[in-house]
Amino acid sequence: MSPTRSPLLVLACITACSGAGQSGTKAPATTDSPAPPDYTTARTGDAHDFDYFAGGWTTVQRRLKARGVGNTDWEEFPATLCMTPYLGGMVTADELWFPTKGWAGFTVRTFDLQKKQWSIYWVSSETGTLGTPVVGASPARSASSTAPTRTAAAP
Repeated sequence: MSPTRSPLLVLACITACSGAGQSGTKAPATTDSPAPPDYTTARTGDAHDFDYFAGGWTTVQRRLKARGVGNTDWEEFPATLCMTPYLGGMVTADELWFPTKGWAGFTVRTFDLQKKQWSIYWVSSETGTLGTPVVGASPARSASSTAPTRTAAAP
């Protein structure tokens, strides 16, 4: 099925929603500055971290215009998303369509019960290849404060 025919609904930023910056390693000890608010090295992820995300969504995506070069300019664009949980929430899969970009993508999230960490994989319709996962644990948060806008499901 082509992305233009998929009954999709839009998503919030993929990589940002996972709290992927937490690797579970200890931060360097310093006496000059305290740790940032809510910073922890504890792995507190849970197989139900993304339960709130199931279904169809409409959101605005955000990404840096240039990564890894100290750039702070963000690009924003609409997207549609449909996410389905599997294996009791330990695996989620979502298809995304970016109507202003003309391409789509597919996200697979897997939860490692032993490490209490998520791995998030991305496949773009531009390449068809499975990317290197972003790995981390979700910080404790209210789903209502981070959830994108739900749209009516297509028939």
